[in-house]
Amino acid sequence: IQFGTQITEFEKRLNVVISACKEVRSSEKLKEIMKHILHLGNAVNRGAVKGSAVGFRLESLLKLSETCVPNSNMTLMHYLCK
Repeated sequence: IQFGTQITEFEKRLNVVISACKEVRSSEKLKEIMKHILHLGNAVNRGAVKGSAVGFRLESLLKLSETCVPNSNMTLMHYLCK
């Protein structure tokens, strides 16, 4: 009986994760944000080899809050959210 209960609980949790993954994959708003981030990164890196990227790694998102906009007190994260 305990094993069956554990399986049922595991299935519930797994279904939540699957549902969340589907939402992320189908989100048009998230796709737009990612496009803006890619264009922003390419603008920052213009003239460099990395200036014409077709994608980026998710860990690169951490740099948005660390990189300052020139002649401003804003970070790239602030600029993106503006």
